[in-house]
Amino acid sequence: MRCIVIVPGVGKAEKSVAVRLFSWLLRRRGLRVIVFHPRWQTDEQASEKLERLDRQVQEISVGVKDIVVAGYSAGSALVVASSLVGVSDVGNVYLISGKLRGSRTIGPYYTKKYPALKQVVEISEANSASLRVEDASKILTLQPMVDLLVPVSDMHIEGVVTKRLFAFTHPWGIAAGLLYVSQIIDKNQ
Repeated sequence: MRCIVIVPGVGKAEKSVAVRLFSWLLRRRGLRVIVFHPRWQTDEQASEKLERLDRQVQEISVGVKDIVVAGYSAGSALVVASSLVGVSDVGNVYLISGKLRGSRTIGPYYTKKYPALKQVVEISEANSASLRVEDASKILTLQPMVDLLVPVSDMHIEGVVTKRLFAFTHPWGIAAGLLYVSQIIDKNQ
């Protein structure tokens, strides 16, 4: 069985129509879908979030043939900050409209409301700079044409394939990215 782990950004993933539709499409195709809850609004430290994510993926890897990870927005930074990219059980990694760098540009509203966000992006920046070629080859970043919330330049990792989607604004970029990933996964089955 194949499994996909979705790592959401700071919004309410469980209420997101895009995430629900994405999950439904993948379940219909026989994939096991797991939504990791980063708990962005809690006082949980970045290291604790990373440990929980790594532990959850280790637990589901038993009996699973292939694990795909899709992070969006701040969830993309959490994926890159974790050790998941280098894990052999993890196949493709999709980073959708991700805040992967530019931690200095995160404003006080976001750092107060989401205490671990800045540190996660800092770790993501450091890990991005030291990605091995074989790890970079399994990552695809998906970016909208224009994003007024996360600058498109903050969604880039050197040495990683990037696809620009015909979408404008952050929410539509995420929705288009999730739809694109569901089509790619379907073709790769």
